[in-house]
Amino acid sequence: MSCIFGSASQWATIRLIAPVLFERIAAYEERFGRTIQRARSVRALADLGRPYPAALARPDLVSLALSTLWDLPILGPPAGWTHPAGAFGEAAGPT
Repeated sequence: MSCIFGSASQWATIRLIAPVLFERIAAYEERFGRTIQRARSVRALADLGRPYPAALARPDLVSLALSTLWDLPILGPPAGWTHPAGAFGEAAGPT
């Protein structure tokens, strides 16, 4: 879920929905004296971003997505699936 090329909004969303993971990464930055991105820490990046509206609007889906167990039926043909909010949307990769 986290990526070295994550945007500010991606880090803000991770901090919101997966605070334990977020803090573990932030602690690594502090422990090693290096940040994942050259210019700022993940905490600073998250402060600059805004969590994705989809994560704010549907905490029930966030909980399901982060679960290690899926016990609900899978409905609909795969051809009808769409990318989740934020997928391929920010071009936050290497430059």
